[in-house]
Amino acid sequence: MARPGLVDDERLRVGNASRGGLVCQELLVLEGRWARFRQAWGHRWRDQQALLLSPADAVHSFGARSMNGRRAGLRVHYLDAEWQVLASEILPKRRSTPCPEGCAAALLLSPEAPALLAGDRLELIRPQPRFADRLDAE
Repeated sequence: MARPGLVDDERLRVGNASRGGLVCQELLVLEGRWARFRQAWGHRWRDQQALLLSPADAVHSFGARSMNGRRAGLRVHYLDAEWQVLASEILPKRRSTPCPEGCAAALLLSPEAPALLAGDRLELIRPQPRFADRLDAE
């Protein structure tokens, strides 16, 4: 019987390299203004999903919606260039805030997502095929 691939889709994932564990199952990277407007405005969060704003100089929660469709705030993790968490906060709905100095990107999660600690280093986990093992080769 053939085994399925290790990651059977094209979703990017984020892991916590410092303490282990998965931060999100699906990462949407928003690099330009048009992508941010098109994908983030009114975005409805799915379970274990995150948005990455890169570069980030400010973050707002206007138009953010929770999984049930209600307006909600955001859990924001500010990252430096090496993906180390500089600071974290919960941004209430309809608020904006500048990013702290040294911030290269902002990771936006639903407010229900678990918090990360300042100093945690995150890593991007890309889809990987599963190599055939000895049983599959026969």
